[in-house]
Amino acid sequence: MISKISIIFSIILMNTIIIDLLNGEVRDKVCPIHPVVICWKIGSFLLNRVQKTRTGGVVLWICTVIPLLFIYALFPTMLLIYFIESNIIYIVIIIIIISMINKFTISLKLLNWYYLTILQLLENNEAKARILLQEIVRRDVFALDRDHVISALVETYVESLVDGLVSTLFWFSLLGLVGSYLQRLSNTMDSLVGYKHDPYRDVGWFSANVDTILNIPGSILFSIFLLISSYRRGIFREFLNNLKSSINVTSINARLVFAAASTVLRVDLEKPCEYRVGNYGIFPSIHHCRILFRSCMIAISLCIVFLVLLCILTFSLVS
Repeated sequence: MISKISIIFSIILMNTIIIDLLNGEVRDKVCPIHPVVICWKIGSFLLNRVQKTRTGGVVLWICTVIPLLFIYALFPTMLLIYFIESNIIYIVIIIIIISMINKFTISLKLLNWYYLTILQLLENNEAKARILLQEIVRRDVFALDRDHVISALVETYVESLVDGLVSTLFWFSLLGLVGSYLQRLSNTMDSLVGYKHDPYRDVGWFSANVDTILNIPGSILFSIFLLISSYRRGIFREFLNNLKSSINVTSINARLVFAAASTVLRVDLEKPCEYRVGNYGIFPSIHHCRILFRSCMIAISLCIVFLVLLCILTFSLVS
């Protein structure tokens, strides 16, 4: 039987997406109370005060994430539980407040803005396209040829959809606000210190692994629905072959979504001197990128339907 709390949390999930689509983050305007901003500031401050060891990395993660998890997730959740049997007006107010707080954990509108703007610039102003792309990728895009610039755009887009949307909503559907903030803050810590080179190799080990573990379900889910969105005979077998070719991609989550994108578009994705996914002999073009956008929006829609149902099931069982 569907419970009251399961309906409330599913409404919050859908409201989160609607709020983001209507009033998403603005690239040139940073919200001072945004949890990612605060997490980054606290993490940066503590990074200079902990030992650059794996133990120091655990301490860094705990001291940065746990306090913010309490403020942004545990306290609002306790507030909701307290008012769950109250007047409908109180419940509606709490739902709106928590939906707005949870909106901080996703960034679909901003990500789509980057992707579509860069695509448009690639057609008439490649120099500006590279400048904008550099804001969202770690590799030096100015040292790449056009084919590899477009490949970097595709890779970043599909990977960011997992990090910035699907994984967050997945954990919300299981753990509520605590789950979505755990994923979002963990992803921020990975961006801050989760590198494999010195001086982050040891201190970032814990943050990198927590982020990887939390993103695995979202990567699997999005990859499956991305393949379904462009289904053709033998597509899953083709995906498995491309997954084998992606062995040099160090991130498990990136490996999954890169192989799925490569399969859907029937193109190769490559980071020079590091990895190549696919064996089609061609790189993605702007036309391929537009196809990918449509496929991703279908996949995201399917993910949302699935996660709303999962949310209802989860909170019906625990209530």
